[in-house]
Formats: sequence, structure tokens, C-alpha cells
Amino acid sequence: MEDTRLADLRRRLAEVADLEKAASLLSWDQQTMMPRAGAAARAEQLATLRRVAHERLASAELGLLLDALVDREQSLPPDSDEASLIRVARADHEKARRVPAELRAEMTRAGSLARNVWLEARARADFGLLLPHLELNVELCRRYADCFEHQGSPYDALLDIYEAGRTGAEVQAVFDRLKAELRPLIATVLEHGEAVEHDFLHGYFPPEGQRGAAMSLLELLGFDPASWRLDPTAHPFAMSGAPTDIRITTRFDSSHLTESLFMAMHEFGHGLYEHQVSPALWRSPLGRGASLGLHESQSRLWENLVGRSRGLWRMLLPRLRAAFPQQLAHVELEDFYRAVNRVELSPIRARADEATYNLHVILRFE
Repeated sequence: MEDTRLADLRRRLAEVADLEKAASLLSWDQQTMMPRAGAAARAEQLATLRRVAHERLASAELGLLLDALVDREQSLPPDSDEASLIRVARADHEKARRVPAELRAEMTRAGSLARNVWLEARARADFGLLLPHLELNVELCRRYADCFEHQGSPYDALLDIYEAGRTGAEVQAVFDRLKAELRPLIATVLEHGEAVEHDFLHGYFPPEGQRGAAMSLLELLGFDPASWRLDPTAHPFAMSGAPTDIRITTRFDSSHLTESLFMAMHEFGHGLYEHQVSPALWRSPLGRGASLGLHESQSRLWENLVGRSRGLWRMLLPRLRAAFPQQLAHVELEDFYRAVNRVELSPIRARADEATYNLHVILRFE
């Protein structure tokens, strides 16, 4: 029979997870189909859900329960599900109790409102529209970081959200080594590499045809319409309501064929990670990604190691020819394979190739 204290912990954590997942679904709706006029109301709804979830996670009752489970945790193998649940829940609780619930709500509200302004600023190419919202969000992040004792940069407190226990100095060391190898490699490829024909990837590719191609591709990879959705959005992302409720998105550009396909494969990788979470873990802290880096490794694996492979396009190119016969009827497999592996400099991270993508990440960090 399970320890009643552990059962109580699972119940409390499941409620927090349910609130967080409900907020995620509202955010998904905001980014895919919510009417623009609903932005202010949606920001308040999200702020309320995040605040209530935060209050439950930071509650004194949960802290006392975790204290009472110390002996149970110490009696178990450290890598067991039960010990891991207690340990991770304690870390989450300690972090949450340092942050005022209203700050958590304010951060959620500001981020939600900023997103709709970003959409307008992006469409109008007017950074000034977004600037005050960006400044507010940065200030709120600084206030969040100030809730923690950090010996290095405030960035360490923010990095801990995504890579627990890591520091900015450690990231800097990794990026310094990566940049030292990548920059000369890319320069060599650009200077001495063979010219690669790629004009056939540009032209007019109707979004409805691209969606059909994306679905055909995703179903090859394991996309199950009973558990998954694919929807258009301005900036692609993936989220899950449960392992059986996976929402992925992509962006259709009628002038470029493969952008939507590679974005869809990237988000499929994120979705597959969530889809394969054990049903016994998903309504708990153990059901989320172990780290953002690990999650991103799965999306990049499917986007690049699978998505840019000759074997995949051997299967998929005939389907693309059928969808776009005028544009692709005479394109051979080897030409297509070389085109989707072409290296070029681009100011847009989401369009970056396998070689240059990490430089976009390093630039943002620096």
C-alpha cells in the first residue's frame, strides 16, 4: 500500500499540473485561433491560473508534507520515481515560495499582452510598438531574479528555470568552444563550397498544398490525428495537454516550400517527447521536460538528422511532386537533397540551416 503522505503529495502536485496545463491550452488558443480583441481578457485568465498554481506550489501545507516525506525519500533509491518526485517537488516548492504570487501573475499578464503587440509590430515592421512591453518584461524578469540569492549574474536565476543548476558561466564556456569551431567552418563552406541550385524551393506554393505536404510528412514520422493537431501560427511552437493531446504548429510562407516542413518536423520532435511521457508521471513535475536543452535536442534531431536525410526525401519527394507538379516535376532527388542541406547566412533564426543555427543562439546569449 502506498504511503498516504505520498498519495497526498501526488494529489496536490496533480492539481498544480492540471492548472498549468489549462493555462498552456489557453495560451495555445491565443497563438492559433483566438480573436485579437480577446487579448486583454486572455491575459487576465492566464494570470489567474498561473497565480493559483503558484500559490498551491508555494503553500506552507505542501512544505510541511515534503518535510514529512524526508525519511521516505532517504529510504528509496535516489533514481526511483518516488524519490525523484519528492526531490523535484521540493526544489519546485523552494523556488516558488521565494517568488510572490502576484509577481508570477504580473509576469504572465505582461508576457501575454506583449505577444499580441509583437504580432502587430512584426506586421508593421515597427519595433517602437513593442519596446515598452519588452522593457516591462525585462524589468519583471529582473525582479524575479532578485528573489534568489545568486553569486553570479541575475541571468543564473533565469537560466535555472530551463537548465536547473547551470550557470551563465558554464553556458559561456560551451558557446566559446562551439563558436571557435563553427565560425571558420562556415567561412570555409561559404568560400569554397560548390554552388547549390535551390531556386525550385522558391515560387508560389499555396498554403493549403503545404499543409497537405506537412501532414503527409508528419504521418510518415508517426503523427496520429487521434492524439495530435497541426495548426498555423506566427511563430511555431509545441505544447501538450497530456501525452494523448499534442498540439504542434508551423508557419506557411507561400513563397517558400520547405520552411513550413522543417518547422513542422522541429515541433514534431518536441511533440514526440511529450507524447512518450509515461502516463504515471505526466500529472507531476516528472512529466515535464528534463531540461530545455534535452527537449531541444529532440526537435533538432528530427528537423536535421531525419529531416535533412536522403532517405526521408526519397519517400517524400514523390508526394511533393504530386502536390506541386508545376514547380517540382523535373526536380531530382539528389538536387532536392542538396538544396535542403545548403549552408547560407540568414538573419532569421527559424530559417537557419544546420550549420549556422547555433550562431543565432550564441548571438542572443551574448
